[in-house]
Amino acid sequence: MRTVKFSVLVSALFLLIGFNANAQDGNTILKKLDEVMYSPKDMTGNTEIILIDKAGKKKTRKATTIQKGTDKRLFRFTAPSSQAGIATLSLPNDVMYLYMPAFGKERRISSSVKSQKFAGTDFAYEDMEAKLFVKKYTAKLLKKEGNLLVHIPGKLAYRLL
Repeated sequence: MRTVKFSVLVSALFLLIGFNANAQDGNTILKKLDEVMYSPKDMTGNTEIILIDKAGKKKTRKATTIQKGTDKRLFRFTAPSSQAGIATLSLPNDVMYLYMPAFGKERRISSSVKSQKFAGTDFAYEDMEAKLFVKKYTAKLLKKEGNLLVHIPGKLAYRLL
């Protein structure tokens, strides 16, 4: 499931292959990733999430993301009907809201629960935040052999070829 979680990150990293990765440190790569990911001022996108349980059964969810600048993001499920309408709103200064259509109201997500899973996925609420990667993660160079290995603590390691 982590593959789906960071598919955007991996895609952006492959876009950065054009520069000399051996001369860069991890934080520089994160800054370049932010430049690519947040180059348009506003973005709208559709996402398909495929959840696979231990038995191999697949469930598909669809969502829409609307982002304004680098610090405002609305993520809303559009399918299936059991999930449609569930949304998170990320605002500046670590303010985040969750809307549950079944209750017809929103609730603020406290910082202490942002690491909990969101809507039955492997995503955490903090993954829904609109926050620059350079502010969210501290990259660490594990080793340098000819290719650069970028490690984001607690997440995945990425190798630029």
